[in-house]
Amino acid sequence: MSGGAAHAGAFDDEIQRADDPVAKQREIEAQFKDGTDPFNAAARFTVHDVIEPNETRRRIQRALELSRSRRSQQPGPTARYGVMP
Repeated sequence: MSGGAAHAGAFDDEIQRADDPVAKQREIEAQFKDGTDPFNAAARFTVHDVIEPNETRRRIQRALELSRSRRSQQPGPTARYGVMP
C-alpha cells in the first residue's frame, strides 16, 4: 500500500479542503514518513533488538533453551489443598 493510500482515508476531509490537495497530501505523508521504519518504531517503544525475519526461529529456540536450563526442577503437577471434587 502506498503512503497516499494509507493516509487518504484518515485525512480525506483535510486534503479535500486544502487549496492545493496534492501539496497537502505530500505534507501529511512527510509527517508520517519517519515513523514507518521498524527501527524508528522500535526506538519509540524501547525495543531492545530488531531481528531479521529469517532469524526469528533461531532466536526463539535459543530463548527457550535458556529458560529450560534455568529451571531448578522439571514442571509437574502443583500441590492443591482443600476439598477435591
